[in-house]
Amino acid sequence: MEFFDKVFKTNNFSLYHISDIHEGNAGFNRKAFREHVKKIKLAKSSGRTVKISLGGDLIDCIAIDDKRFSPTEIDKKYKIADLKDLPKKQANYVLDEFDTLTVDVIMA
Repeated sequence: MEFFDKVFKTNNFSLYHISDIHEGNAGFNRKAFREHVKKIKLAKSSGRTVKISLGGDLIDCIAIDDKRFSPTEIDKKYKIADLKDLPKKQANYVLDEFDTLTVDVIMA
C-alpha cells in the first residue's frame, strides 16, 4: 500500500497519490486508508485545490473461481455470502470512499 502527499504551499495546491491498496485482501490497512481519505477531506475543506492520483491495484479483485483465490488472503470483514460478488463489493467500498471526497481524480 502506498500513500504519497505533496503540498505545494506557493499555489494552494495539494496532490495525493494512492496506489496498490488491494482492498479486500487480508493485508489491506483500512485504518491507514481511512486516515488518508480524512487528510484529503481536511485539505479540501480548508479551501485548497486538491487532486488525487490513483495507481496500481485499488481492489484485490480475485474471484472465488480464480486459481489464485485463497480464503486465507481475504479481509475478515467479508463473509461467505460475499464471495459470489467479492470484486464488486471491494470496488463498491473504494468507490464509496472516493465519492465522499468531491475532488478531481487523476488516473495513473
